[in-house]
Amino acid sequence: MSASLGNLVVSLSANTVAFNSAMDKAAYQTDKAMKQMKKDAEAVGAALGAMAVVGAGALAVMVKVHPSAMTGVD
Repeated sequence: MSASLGNLVVSLSANTVAFNSAMDKAAYQTDKAMKQMKKDAEAVGAALGAMAVVGAGALAVMVKVHPSAMTGVD
């Protein structure tokens, strides 16, 4: 009986170590993925901001060159 109990304690201890190791790995991978998502979101935000600037510039040029385009009156 004591040998079985000893094996159980060793087995539980080994499983706990393996579980903690797996959790540490999962935490690392999650952190890495979150950093990549933040980097990607910042790049998308910068691209959208640049597109807005270009669109506003194009609209300003269109209004200056063709003022009637905004009113619909020729």
